[in-house]
Amino acid sequence: MQFLNRIQKGYRQKVGYHNDLHGADVAQFMFLLIQDAHLGKMASLRYMDLFCALISAVCHDYDHDGFNNAFHVNIMSARALRYHDESVQENYHAAESISIMLDP
Repeated sequence: MQFLNRIQKGYRQKVGYHNDLHGADVAQFMFLLIQDAHLGKMASLRYMDLFCALISAVCHDYDHDGFNNAFHVNIMSARALRYHDESVQENYHAAESISIMLDP
């Protein structure tokens, strides 16, 4: 619960689209795919695979700043430099979420 609370707090409420509500929507849709569309059975997924899919959905836009990858690359932001202009936002969301997960 501490992990999920920190992820929820990391979503910015004032960002127009990639905000906490969007994170919840994507997580809910992933749950529906797993539960109602029987994603696990169709793809022969294990419990841990389904759990990882849900966590990934929850974290997929963690701490999004409202800008796209091209913006970060063009202004040479710290994020773009850190990830060598490759999938800047996606790498950032994943790395930051994992760092929270690893925090005791």
